[in-house]
Formats: sequence, structure tokens, C-alpha cells
Amino acid sequence: MTRKMVVALTASMAGSLLMAGCGLGTHPAAGPSSPATHPKTTAPSDSTLKSNGAPSSTAAASGISTAGEVPGSSSPSPSASAPPFIPAVQQDMAYIAPRTLISLEAPKDIPVGSSTLYLGSRVFVSASAYTVQIELTTTPLGINNPNLNQGSNVSPANDIGGYGGVSFETAPLAASALTGEVNWTPPVPSGLQAVNLGNGIEGKSWTSEGQTVVEWMEGEWTLEASGAVPRASVVGEASRIVTYLHTHLLPETQGYLTVTVAGDGNHTDIAWRWGTTNYRVSDFHSAISGINMAMSMTPYPRNGKPWTRTNTPPFAGQNVVLMQGSRIAPAIPNGYRSSTSPSTTFSTTTYHAVEGFRGTLDGKPFILDFYEQYPVGQFVGVSYDNRPVYFGVGPSAVFDVLNFTGNQVVLGNTAAGTYMAINLQTGHTITNPSDVVPLKGFTGLVAPPDILGLPETHDLVTIPYGPQ
Repeated sequence: MTRKMVVALTASMAGSLLMAGCGLGTHPAAGPSSPATHPKTTAPSDSTLKSNGAPSSTAAASGISTAGEVPGSSSPSPSASAPPFIPAVQQDMAYIAPRTLISLEAPKDIPVGSSTLYLGSRVFVSASAYTVQIELTTTPLGINNPNLNQGSNVSPANDIGGYGGVSFETAPLAASALTGEVNWTPPVPSGLQAVNLGNGIEGKSWTSEGQTVVEWMEGEWTLEASGAVPRASVVGEASRIVTYLHTHLLPETQGYLTVTVAGDGNHTDIAWRWGTTNYRVSDFHSAISGINMAMSMTPYPRNGKPWTRTNTPPFAGQNVVLMQGSRIAPAIPNGYRSSTSPSTTFSTTTYHAVEGFRGTLDGKPFILDFYEQYPVGQFVGVSYDNRPVYFGVGPSAVFDVLNFTGNQVVLGNTAAGTYMAINLQTGHTITNPSDVVPLKGFTGLVAPPDILGLPETHDLVTIPYGPQ
């Protein structure tokens, strides 16, 4: 097979060239109380893998441990005990960081299995994208050294793969670009065959342009193996990936993994999305090695601070203030009828305000209040531009504030699995859990350590309820 070549990124090409990793939403979530237990390959050290232009005395950038990290949770603090990125990656990222505005991720693990060669890299970077192509070299060569294109360094056997990222204006644009970052073959409308891949996973198989294609789904992920080889070889590779991913957790978000089974190696591309940014890793020889590199992709700190992984848009509100006690501003006037039950009328003597927020959205004020009517439960009131837009029950008798995202607030009782999103400008509600859950910004059944997406206020808000 002709392997994919990475070329310089431009604004129009970035979406098809970026490099990143994969995750499976069907695996158990690794929440704060349930840290990830999957093994990680050991990052090669200077004693086993030489780094071009980055001797062991090079100052290491702090690594950020992500064991047990929940997508959308608060930014982890740099850990003094976490191993640093290997010198070759430090060198690449030090070159990239001042040249781009994108949130950076880099691998801690680059499985190469060599103790005598050096790591070389071709690096392309712009304001909204970066990509690193990694290869083995016989002599130390700096970033983008012309000798990377000469002599033994041009051998396909020396190409490892790469990693990178690209940002988009919106999350939908990022999502639509994912298939262009991997070697994905759309299913044919007819001729599909079911195939058992083990571990409870069933895929579908078809033939496309002389190649056997096997595709399956795990959570939000689409995975695909293909090749102009016997069908048993493609099915076998797909089954091996299924078995490996059954015990190895990868980023729990939307993504694609493709592997082309060929005589010179299994050429693998893995791409996923965090919010408006796509990340990608590739391995020209092994799907398992590519998965290991993807698993190790870690937020790279900029100015000593890592970024927060979340697929929810940042809250659009400004000047947000948490209100308690006498500071609670009234959102709903007496006599206002419930949005969900017209027979229910608001009264300050019946519904006691216990907590709230105020701020601005699109330059106009909003107020979000929470009321207690014991023993019935908790109620919610919202006003926008000094007009009430919602008054009614919350997602359950007792609930928490889980997130502020876009122009919405996300409420829920994670233990009960009941959720509600309320538009703070229109009062429109979303109550279908499958629609609300992606907006809460974290996984697991435990409320997050802070309110995600909310500027300035980061305290977890558990609304008081019951006899005080």
C-alpha cells in the first residue's frame, strides 16, 4: 500500500492532515472515584531511544497525569511525580507552542522498539493547526532538517507515524472533518454481511474497490479495518483491535479509527474531537502501537497551565455571580404561572428561594433562581432581559447544578440519571437524558468538583433542600 504522506498545513488543508487518538464510550467511565486501570506502555527513555537535538540535559516540560481524568472535569494540576514528555516530544512542542493558538496535546508514549536509532521529526504549524511526522534516523537531526529527505532516512520502514491537532470555528465543523483525517470507507448500500468480532461486538463487512472492509461501532466511535488481502486477515485484525480495546481505555468522545492491513504493516489513523478541536495520531506499522500512542496523548501545558478537556461549548454568559441568602435577586414575580404546569402559580410565601445566579447573556441580564417547596421538591425560575421565561419543577425532587454551557444551564441528579437543560434566554427545556447528558461535560455518576463552563465561579453548587 502507498502510505499517507504528511505535507505542510494550510488553512484549507488542516482538517485532512491532523493527527490524534481514539476512545470508546462503551467502556466503563473513569470517574474521580474510579481511576483508570488500563496499562500504559512505558515512554522510551534516553537510554533506549535517542532524541535528535534534545540531549538528556534538556529541561523537561512538566507532564500532566490524566489517570482517572474525566473529560470536561476541572483542569488537573501539574504533577511533580508524573513522568515528563520524552525529549524528542519536548523539543517538538517547544517549537510548536509559541507558533499556534490551538490547545496542545502530545504523546508520552511513542512505541518504536529501537535502541540504536534517533527520533527525527517534520513539524508543520499554523495559528490553528500543528502536525508532527516522526521517523527514525541513523544520525541526530534537528526539526525539519533537510537530511530527513535524503539517504536511508527516506525509507518507509523508518516512518513511525505522527500526531497533531487542528481547531475549527464550531464543534459541528470539527465533527464533520473527522472522516477526512482517517482512511475511512463509507459503507455500501447493499451487500453488507454481519461479522462476529468477539467480546460481544458485531460488525458489518463489505467489498469496496477490491478491498475487504470491516466496520463496527463502540460508543461514539466508528472503527474500521480494510485491505486488499484475504477477508480472514481483515477480520482477524479487527478482532485483535476489539480484544485490545476491551481492556484499554481511550478518550471517551466522538472519533474514528481506521487500519489498512497491508504487506508492509498495518497503517493506522485515529482521530477524535474535543469540542472544536480535532486531534489525530497515526502509526504506519501497527494498530496496537497507534492505539498506545493515542492513549498517551496528554494536554501539553502552555505557560505551565494545562487546558481542560470538554466537548461542551464554553458558557456565553459574563459577570456571573452566585447568589445566596439576602443577595438572591427575584427571577419570578408573584402570580406567574408555571411553564410546565399552568395550575401552579408562583408565590414567595410558598416557594422559598435558596440559591441563584445572575449575570448577562448577549449584553442583557439573566437571573436563575432555585426554590424549595418542602416536601414537594425543588423548583427553578429564570428571567431574561427582566422578563420571566421559565418557572417549574427541576429534573427531580433534588438535583445539582452540573454545568453552564452555551446559553444553557444543565441540572441533574446523576445518581438517579435525571437531567434537564434550560435555555436562559428563552426558557426552552431539554429533558431527554440522551440529549442532555452530553451537555453536562463529564462522565460518571458523581457530580463534578466544579461547575464547568462557568467563568469566574468554580464552586460546586448543591442546592439546599429540606428542613434546615
